[in-house]
Amino acid sequence: MAILKKGFKLFQPWASEIVKGNMKYLVRSMNTKVIGRVAVIATEGLDFIWMLTVSENEIEKIDN
Repeated sequence: MAILKKGFKLFQPWASEIVKGNMKYLVRSMNTKVIGRVAVIATEGLDFIWMLTVSENEIEKIDN
């Protein structure tokens, strides 16, 4: 198992969606010079904008 020394933080559900492979691309406001594997760090709480538009079906997918 490789030890990852670089990573980035994301609110849920985005962190889970990336780890599951459901999101292939993520556009962020911060540039990076890191290439290769990185850790995905789920921050506490939920993304407020996502909470305003989420459906019950999407919530059930995350819980599984």
